Amino acid sequence: MRGLRRSVKKRIRWGVLIVAVQVFLLFLCQTLVKQKVTKEYETRLAAKEAILEAAGRLVYITKETVSAGEVFTEQNVEKRYVLSEQDPDTLKVEAIGAVACVDLPAGVILNTSVCRSTEYGVSERVCTFREILYSECFDAYDLVDVRIRYGNGENYCVLRNKRLLPTEDEKECCFILDETEQLLMSAAEFDAATYGSAELFLVGVPQEAEEGELLSAFLPSKQVLLQLMDVDKSNKVYSETGIELRNALEQRLLEHKNSRK
Repeated sequence: MRGLRRSVKKRIRWGVLIVAVQVFLLFLCQTLVKQKVTKEYETRLAAKEAILEAAGRLVYITKETVSAGEVFTEQNVEKRYVLSEQDPDTLKVEAIGAVACVDLPAGVILNTSVCRSTEYGVSERVCTFREILYSECFDAYDLVDVRIRYGNGENYCVLRNKRLLPTEDEKECCFILDETEQLLMSAAEFDAATYGSAELFLVGVPQEAEEGELLSAFLPSKQVLLQLMDVDKSNKVYSETGIELRNALEQRLLEHKNSRK
């Protein structure tokens, strides 16, 4: 009887031991799995935080619609911390006082491609003109061409893709012009005064207008062409060929004038 009891006790001890070992192994596996999952989670979390930190940008964002040519102020833009994948070197670090190059809706992050400095080039000046037709039909910052139309119907582009600056007088036109453009406008005004039927006028151009060589470019008088040849030697229009074309134009205008007598 005692042997039987000892055998039962022994079996019970072995059973308890086996259960304890199983519980221990289960707890150990759970701990190891938890540590592994925690480590993987912390690694992924650190990677995500690094990405978010690298994507953090302190930028200027438009608070309202800003028209091309309009100056950025504290009223139409604000500084904000955002997450963005844009190259930091392309973002506008300081926008207040800069000028918009294109029309911008509200909520746009400002970068260097949509802004320009208010500092003018060496030869750039703000120029105002009064003897230009249809100026009251356009608003400040509209994109326009300035053209000249002679009495014989010939029509040439004097200035292309220029932004109108705001003026108090709606009959005035104000632009930022470089030296070449100033010479062209001076010559065009001279033609308008010399040839009584000639007139300067504005035409609107689309926002996406592209730069390119104009076939109908205005040719000023010989004296101005010679000046332009010194200023812009790379322009093929300002050459001996240009002088020949200008002489031909003057001949046609003279013939038109004589035909009306």
